[in-house]
Amino acid sequence: MESTLEKTTFEPIRRPSDRQLAAVHAEHQVLGLLYGLLSGLAFVTFAWGIDAFLLSRAAVVQPGSKLLLGVVLVLPAYTFAGWLSARLDKTWITVPVWTLIGLGGALLILWQPIEGYLAFLSWRQPEMLRLLQYPFGLVRGSNLFVVGFFPILTSALAGLFALNLIEGAARSSLAARKVLLLCACIPLLGLGALAADQMVNVHLRSPLLAVNDLLQVTAGLQAPTGNVPRLSQKSLQKLDAEDHFLGKDYQLLVRDFDEEMAVVNVLVLMEDFNILCPVYDKMPGMCRPVPR
Repeated sequence: MESTLEKTTFEPIRRPSDRQLAAVHAEHQVLGLLYGLLSGLAFVTFAWGIDAFLLSRAAVVQPGSKLLLGVVLVLPAYTFAGWLSARLDKTWITVPVWTLIGLGGALLILWQPIEGYLAFLSWRQPEMLRLLQYPFGLVRGSNLFVVGFFPILTSALAGLFALNLIEGAARSSLAARKVLLLCACIPLLGLGALAADQMVNVHLRSPLLAVNDLLQVTAGLQAPTGNVPRLSQKSLQKLDAEDHFLGKDYQLLVRDFDEEMAVVNVLVLMEDFNILCPVYDKMPGMCRPVPR
């Protein structure tokens, strides 16, 4: 009885051509660049974008100064980090790079409200500097440890996940899955930046918003809220009886603050005179006129 042997043939393994490999590397770098860009947008939006939006609605002097510098410095840094991560494809380089960018972002969050704002005003509106009496800046070692913890940690984690997410996006054939993977770290970086915003920016933003609400409510342009004390309204009404400024255009500016930022003095800049409104733990006090 003769047995029939089946011959099995194997296809030789074909090595990708140099052109194919170059195309794969190029795709990875583009995806890495997009990953870094989206990560930077998340950081900038939550660190300074929300702040700029709220301040712009309250007629604050130069409300977008922090956002502008963040877009110019932080957004390109994260975009470059994403591209570099995909190009080098080495986690031991990627994580330190992203960690350093998170550290730089934290330092910028601390520098911008005081020193950065003064520098911006000296460039754009130097006449405003004589009105300010800022007693100190926020860039200190203790502040950096507390404020920088979350931005640095979340940035390092985004760098740690970068290569896997970029590789997953490159292998996926579905556009929706690619976008989902590239956006995976947006909530992480957004929360880290938002935590820093709540530890720094909110201390100067809330008094400005409180005084704006006071002016709007007293002028009848906004419905009364529990955050506007009646005594503060009466102080403004008494001043308005003489000068009739309510309802007219104004700008807001933080003049000075105490060491704990529990008391913040807000200047209301009018056409003919200024008003100083102290804010105690986000509650406006009695306002009074001051020389221009």
